[in-house]
Amino acid sequence: RRTATMSECRDLLRKAGIDLTRLHTDWRTNEISLGGDRTREDEIQAWVKEHPEVEMFIAIDDMPLSKLPEENKVWCTTHNGFLIEHYEEACKKLGVEPYKILQMP
Repeated sequence: RRTATMSECRDLLRKAGIDLTRLHTDWRTNEISLGGDRTREDEIQAWVKEHPEVEMFIAIDDMPLSKLPEENKVWCTTHNGFLIEHYEEACKKLGVEPYKILQMP
């Protein structure tokens, strides 16, 4: 499985009308080595600890993140990807009115 590059993510978000200023410059966790003791949740928690400036976050993943609090995660499936209901759920958890973070023409 290949992880999207920052450029690819920015292109997709831009095409979707998302305000790119909301994407953190250190936008993802480190790669997790398969077979190690660290889980994806461990990587997310380490990222949050390394970024004390981040007051709110949502981890969006296609793996269930059982160690993270409900208010910090949105689960989407590999089959369907990130759908509008996931976007709306993330906005609700962040306390942002859906579509307010979309770029307006």
